[in-house]
Formats: sequence, structure tokens, C-alpha cells
Amino acid sequence: MAIYFMLFPVIGIIYLVTNNQYFSSRRAFVFFSFAFLGTFAAMRANTVGTDTLTYETIFSNTGNVFSEKSPAFSIFSTMVKAISSDPHAITAANALLIALLFGLFIYRLPANPLYTTFFFISLNFYLPSFNIARQYIALGLVLNGFMYLMDKKYMRYLALTLIGVGFHATALLGLVYLGVSWIKWNKFWIGILTVFAVIFSLSYAKFSNTIVNLIPGFDIYSNATNVSSLNQSTQGSGLIIFFNIFLLLVLIAYIYFKFATQSPFTDLQRNVATLYFVGTVVSVLLGNVILLQRGLTYFTIFGIYIFADLPEVMDRLFTNRKVGRIIVFAILFGLTLIQFTYQLARNNGDIIPYILN
Repeated sequence: MAIYFMLFPVIGIIYLVTNNQYFSSRRAFVFFSFAFLGTFAAMRANTVGTDTLTYETIFSNTGNVFSEKSPAFSIFSTMVKAISSDPHAITAANALLIALLFGLFIYRLPANPLYTTFFFISLNFYLPSFNIARQYIALGLVLNGFMYLMDKKYMRYLALTLIGVGFHATALLGLVYLGVSWIKWNKFWIGILTVFAVIFSLSYAKFSNTIVNLIPGFDIYSNATNVSSLNQSTQGSGLIIFFNIFLLLVLIAYIYFKFATQSPFTDLQRNVATLYFVGTVVSVLLGNVILLQRGLTYFTIFGIYIFADLPEVMDRLFTNRKVGRIIVFAILFGLTLIQFTYQLARNNGDIIPYILN
């Protein structure tokens, strides 16, 4: 378990080396940080991560069960096999591709890259990539598509979303980004969105059959006798609910201080806050439903930007702005480490002990 806490000082050292009075490069920091994170994930044994051995077993077989429901992943696997037929090659390739995609996303975000990278880990987005590789590749593609969407490059956004669907059907949720970007958000639309999120959460059982049929393979998360009854995780659900409430409160604080300090909302900030709002509200109401946990990642992932931007939004409240930013970051980071530690203590995803391959 202790090895996972090593990630933070290593990334901190990379930041000090790439950002100092002699040399400063955002690109170098992101590159070396995610090269390290990708290599760390790639070197794990096939016993680390619930799905790792399954991917390697399928990869080593001549047939490809992903060809129909995940054609892009099938092509990717074929390319990897052309380089190496070692079963671990697919684990390493998945890890490095995920690191590349998320590194690009964080590099393109207009926020402190050290903060966003730290929160990417402590908000428990990095470790799940050990378990659900196909979805994380799809998520990385969709997130980079979102950044193109913010630049009004619609064809690139749609292309990346379509490729993402080829890796995992949950990438269809990226189409929500398009709808959010078209709306000029005000109190009326925020109210409509809130009502819709609550109604969806309270009526999820009625929609679950449609969702399961829409996303191939997700019937494994439904009750065997009733496909409309999606399995719920009860282990530690109490703390998960409290943590989800905390995530929502951070968003509320972010919006409040944006108005209190008269900081204008950019289009990116407005859309990120809206998408994150959807994820946190539904998470509070239904965060223990396994299917929704997977899908909500497409919305809650934007928390890494909200958390990273909040210290800068609040710095006007301090005489020494730099010290103020550090204090706010330290508080937020410390609180997220509680959840990070809890997930590790539960051995979420069977990632402990970490064993070098």
C-alpha cells in the first residue's frame, strides 16, 4: 500500500526539476510525470488489477472477443501483438496509452499541472485505470475531444468520441458534452438541469434496462433475475456518500467564490462546472450503483480542474496570494487523501500488493 503514496513525492520532485529559476517547462513536467505514471502502471504483474489477467489471457489467445463490441480496441490489440506476443504487452500498451491521453488532457487544461496531476491521483482516477483499461482509453479520447469542442473544432471532437466508442460504449456519454456546450447556462437552465438530474436518479431503475441494452456487456452489473435492478455496492457506501457530498460542496464553494471575487467564468469553466455538477448530484443520490459509478466518471473527472482552480479563485482573499493558494490546495489535497487512503485500505480493484512484473 505504501508504494502508492510514493507517487506524490516523485511527481513533486519532477515538478521542482522542471519548474525552477533556471528552467521552467509545463510540457516537460507533464511529459515526465505521465511517463512515470504510465511506466509504473505498465510494470505491474498480472495479479494487480481485477481485469489485468483477463486482458492478458484474451490477448494471448488467437481469437479476439473484442472485435464486435470494441473494434478499435481489437485493432489496437492487433497492432500491439505485431510488436510483441508476450501477454504482458497488452497491459503495458494499455497503461502507456492511458497515460498519454490523460497527460495530453491535463497539459491542455488551463490550470496548475502539478495540482491537476495530484488530484488526478488523490481523487481516485488513476488507480481505477489498472482495472478498466478499455473504458479509461475511451475516457481519455473523449476528454481530449472535449478540449477540441471548447475550441469549436467539432469534427475532431466527434472523431475522438467515435474512436472512443470503438474502445468502450460508455464513450457515448461524451455526446452530453456537445449538448452542454450549446446551452448558455443561467439560473433557469441550471434549475432545469438540477430537476432532471434528481428525477433521473430517483427513477434510475426504470431507465436501467435501456442503459444495459445500450452499453453491451454491462448486463454483468445487473441482478441475474432482474436486468432492471442494477447491482449496488454496499461495502463502505457510507463514506462514499459523504465523500460525494464533499465533492459537491467544493463545486458550490468554487461557484460562490467565483462570484464573490467577481471572477468571470470562461466558457471552459462554465461547461466544466456544469458537467461536474451533473456527476456530483447523481453521485450523491446514486453513487453506490456500479453501472453509474463507471458512467459518472465522464462527469466527475472534471473535478481535477475544479479542485486545481479553486486555490487561484480564492487567492484574492489572502494578503499573500501565493501563500493563500498553497493553503487552500493543502486543505483540499489533505481531504482527498482520506478517500485515497480509504480506497487503498479496502484494496479496491485488487491492486495490493503491487508486484513488479
